[in-house]
Amino acid sequence: MSKRTNDQPKLTILLPVYNEEKTIGQVLNKITRLPIDKYEVIIVNDGSSDKSDEIITRFTSKFSNSQVSLNYISHDKNRGKGAGIKTGLANAKGTYFTIQDADLEYDPESIPKLLNRALGDKLDVVYGSRFLGTIKNMPLANYYANRFYNLLLRKFYKTNISDMHTCYKLVKTRLLKSLDITSEGFNYAPELISKLLLRNIEIVEMPISYSGRNKAEGKKIGARDGIECTLMLFKYKIEASNNIIGKVYRERILTARYILIGSLGFVFNYAVLWMLTKNGLNRVIAEILAAAVALHVTFIFHDRWTYKDRALSYKRKLFTRYRTYLVSNSIGSLITILFFAVFSLFLNHLLSLALASFCGLFWNYIINKLIVWKHTPEPKVVSENKVQLPHIQDL
Repeated sequence: MSKRTNDQPKLTILLPVYNEEKTIGQVLNKITRLPIDKYEVIIVNDGSSDKSDEIITRFTSKFSNSQVSLNYISHDKNRGKGAGIKTGLANAKGTYFTIQDADLEYDPESIPKLLNRALGDKLDVVYGSRFLGTIKNMPLANYYANRFYNLLLRKFYKTNISDMHTCYKLVKTRLLKSLDITSEGFNYAPELISKLLLRNIEIVEMPISYSGRNKAEGKKIGARDGIECTLMLFKYKIEASNNIIGKVYRERILTARYILIGSLGFVFNYAVLWMLTKNGLNRVIAEILAAAVALHVTFIFHDRWTYKDRALSYKRKLFTRYRTYLVSNSIGSLITILFFAVFSLFLNHLLSLALASFCGLFWNYIINKLIVWKHTPEPKVVSENKVQLPHIQDL
């Protein structure tokens, strides 16, 4: 574990800015006068079109404080809060990292309290919760929306976190960088907390004060961000799940390719059958030939596209894969015929055919994935550990 050196700041405070000319001056004055021994403030101007840049430039040019270092970075265009956070994190040198919004909804005086708690109890993560503290002027829609998202979080992840969208998320910088956050917009919050909880990282909450603002005053988060938040929570939970739904979701591209090729094979089969019967060939013989042609075509596409990576690294030779594929899909065809006969007893012809084909396709998918193109990870190479004799002074 890396230790903090004397020259390393205790904290990095990121100040993302987008068109905040009314409040940015006040925020800069407050955030650079906190009772913290040594810390840095990284200001990221996310393509503001108002006078924010002018105000920040004027402040930074005159600022001087041996305990606080300022770093001003500008984006050429507006890329979203998540992009600003990634820029700030890439330049962060502090042991801990947190964010201060430029709209003064959050009181910077809460930051030292969070830092002291983290340092005192040697915590990796401390959240400042609005719902454990005092809330003023939060629009009713935002209040209930936050409550709803936090309820989803608690249900999905079995946690007691009360405020995942809080601005004040104090996280060890080293840990935060290891999470590889990809969100560009307001989805930073659900992505961060999902990854922390899935790693079983303890999150301690402390009460903070909050004074909100509405759309007219510059509030930027909206309904679309809420929908994306819900999808984000669901996505990371499903991806980490070990049940059948999680496994299918993680391999959704492979599954989509399989369904596509299987559907094309189904269409190809009936196209060949139609051409053969149109030219007067016996119906039974035509069905056998059409199925054989479709079977060979789908094998080629699966081996060279759907399961390409597995085929290239698979120890089984092409002929062995081909033979196993023919056997498994022949069984799948028998299953389709059997289910078609059963469904035809109480359903119409078209629906019976569709359901029976689905059963056969599902069988083939499972067998092809688990047997024909079985995933066999490469064995890990374990290096031999050399026995190191102790130094004389250690004896």
